[in-house]
Amino acid sequence: MTDAGTRTVIDRLYVVAQSGGIAGFDLFDDGAMRSLPGSPFPTGAGTFNIIASPDRRFVYVAPGLGLGTPVSWHQSSSPQLATFRVEEDGTLTPAGAPLALPRSITPVTMAISRDGRDLYLGMGRGPAGFFFGRIAHFRIDDQGLPVPQKAPVSLGRRLDGAAQPIISPDGKSLYVASVLAKAVIRLEIRPDGSLSKPVERRISSGVFPITPGISPDGRYLYVANEQSKSIAGFRIGADGSLSELAGSPYPTGKIPHNPVFSADGRFVYFANTFSDSITGYEIQANGDLVPVPGSPFVTLPGPAALARSTGGEWLYLVSSPVFRQGSKVVVSAFRIQEDGSLLRTEHQPGATGLSFADGPSVIVLPA
Repeated sequence: MTDAGTRTVIDRLYVVAQSGGIAGFDLFDDGAMRSLPGSPFPTGAGTFNIIASPDRRFVYVAPGLGLGTPVSWHQSSSPQLATFRVEEDGTLTPAGAPLALPRSITPVTMAISRDGRDLYLGMGRGPAGFFFGRIAHFRIDDQGLPVPQKAPVSLGRRLDGAAQPIISPDGKSLYVASVLAKAVIRLEIRPDGSLSKPVERRISSGVFPITPGISPDGRYLYVANEQSKSIAGFRIGADGSLSELAGSPYPTGKIPHNPVFSADGRFVYFANTFSDSITGYEIQANGDLVPVPGSPFVTLPGPAALARSTGGEWLYLVSSPVFRQGSKVVVSAFRIQEDGSLLRTEHQPGATGLSFADGPSVIVLPA
């Protein structure tokens, strides 16, 4: 798709925030972006996360209490799991009515299996679901809609919360960052998609482990220690078990979040919300993290989440100043250099029309 014969639309980007709504953009091959018609698309407030089906036909969001701020409080009694159809032009249309969730829970983040059959939703109680964390399993039907399965699986402890699941590349393990319990928890995924009870609990080497990420080769898991200015790294065993890397933890900026890997798996990037920067690392053969040249990279205020273009050339940053400037959410672009360093585009950031982004709140899909 071209724009006036000079630029090509390569991808589309979607962002959610605590204020509600999904902002959508066309992404061009020169780093520029343009809002999609009708953006932001209406949805509930208190949303931390957006994910897509593997075939890119549907996206899923889970509004609820969120952080419990004024912009999302009204959603506290009506948590939902909502499905949107991705149209040919990138616009989003609701695919049926949102699925109502139990009023007592706060949805946090989601993971979806590679075959698109199973969706897992982390949830808890209170702001950000900080307490009594559990994972709910949904089967995706032929219309792309989630259907609840058995009762959610408890993570085991009162302080297991802000549950953020991620699936191993082999589809056999589900890892969950448990923030207040300072742990990474592993559950087994059975052949039918159902979950075991927790089979492993690894204490992180830092405080507030959050937003885990797995290297593309499936060998390493990294989790941001939000309150320790560090990244914990774990080796994933053949059976899915975790062992912390000898060099872990790795220093980073204040309040790191939401790791994103380069297309070739050589580099990983974290947004440092209170340092207004991105830290980039080169992943060594043993899993250790070494800063790339020029890291950290200066950003707009309140870097919150990252996403990568499908071709691997661009890194997109969602920024939202925390309780400043109305916490307005904007998107900026950086070109990923050969050595892993970042070069910010000269194009103006894209305004989303949303407020207060938090969590893994952005995805990129091919146009």
